[in-house]
Amino acid sequence: MNGSQPDQPSLNSGPKDGRVSGCPDTPNCISSESPDEAHRIAPLPAGSAPERAFDCLRAIVSGMDRVTILQADQEKISAEFRTLLGFVDDVKFQLDRVNRAILMRSASRVGSYDFGVNRRRLEGIRKRFERECGGYYYGS
Repeated sequence: MNGSQPDQPSLNSGPKDGRVSGCPDTPNCISSESPDEAHRIAPLPAGSAPERAFDCLRAIVSGMDRVTILQADQEKISAEFRTLLGFVDDVKFQLDRVNRAILMRSASRVGSYDFGVNRRRLEGIRKRFERECGGYYYGS
């Protein structure tokens, strides 16, 4: 039912300057770098210990269901999430040390509408991050 999906995530074509990409006009993408409200989501706060906050986020993402980590280092996490129907969403997190934030983006690889799945995923990750990693960005 998932048809033919590209083998490579669309995130690989994003900026190489330590940022995440914005979104196209289609409603199946959400990004902290998007200039318009419909596609925008606030970045995660990284606070006084950004490296530890990012490590904590990496542990959260790595432990989620139906995720494949494509790349994970001290500044970037690129992952594929598969829906129950087999559709692939590309997710990226980028540590922005200058602004003490973690930029994020989630986009469906195919199709144009996602029924809000990408926004709900990132907001769910935000809630877990606040609960499990909150001390890192509040200075604990």
